[in-house]
Amino acid sequence: MALTLSELRTRVQTNTNRTDKDTQIDVAINDAIKDIGRHREWKDLRIEKEITLTIDTYRYAFPSDMNTCLSMKIYDGTESVELMERTKEWLNRAVPAPASDGTARPQYYAVDGNYYELYPVPNEAYTVRILYLRWPAELTLDSQACDIDGIDDVVVSLATSGVYASLGQLDMANYWENKYLRSRKDASIADSRRPNYHGESDGITLGGSRRGLPANYWNRPDIG
Repeated sequence: MALTLSELRTRVQTNTNRTDKDTQIDVAINDAIKDIGRHREWKDLRIEKEITLTIDTYRYAFPSDMNTCLSMKIYDGTESVELMERTKEWLNRAVPAPASDGTARPQYYAVDGNYYELYPVPNEAYTVRILYLRWPAELTLDSQACDIDGIDDVVVSLATSGVYASLGQLDMANYWENKYLRSRKDASIADSRRPNYHGESDGITLGGSRRGLPANYWNRPDIG
């Protein structure tokens, strides 16, 4: 069970011998959690969400808490097929006018900021399951715990370093930063050994895959 904000704050207070910097410490704790969330596809941050597509609609918003899309699957009755990721530039060249290019079961998706686009344009109300990495929630309540289990020492070390840096005590900031780097490495190894309830391996590459193209009408020889 992850430590609460109050418990994390107490540990940073002990490390810095400062009980007069609670607001600064809380900011450092949340900055540390966000920084740690950037460095690994932590299993506790992997989320699956299903949406139902709308016929003739190809552009959809990602979940508001998404950091990175890991994969998408489309369900057609009892069959599920993983959608292939392409860049928005590739799809713009391949299908410059998607709305007039016919409809079918989507096979591609392209990330466009906080949105994704599907090609071909859906011809039915298929179900799409998105596997994504979300941002850890900001801790605002003393009783609130970090979303990532097993990283309490990592958060405390980096937050302690941040507080020392803000006080101009750079030697101590560097000392705790080195502790942070070692503990983050250990926590990453431990996380990689945990069961993955989403059925994805740790070999996922952020941003999705780059695979060979199927033989279909938009696989044109003039598009690389």
